[in-house]
Amino acid sequence: MEKAAENVDAGAAAQLQLQLKLFGSWASSYTHRVQLAMRLKGLAFEYAEEDLGNKSDALLRHNPVYK
Repeated sequence: MEKAAENVDAGAAAQLQLQLKLFGSWASSYTHRVQLAMRLKGLAFEYAEEDLGNKSDALLRHNPVYK
C-alpha cells in the first residue's frame, strides 16, 4: 500500500514540475532566491523574463495584486 502511495506522489510531482513557471526580472533578488531554492530542490521550471514597466497578461493573471 505504501509503495502505491509513493508512486502516486512521484507521478504528481512529475506533473507539477512540468507546470512550474517562474516570472521574474534579472534585477530582482527575490527572483534569484526562488531560482536558487528551486534548483536546490531539483525542481524543473520554465523562467519567463518580465519587463516590469510593461507587465505581460500572464503575469497580471497569476499575480492579481499588481493589476
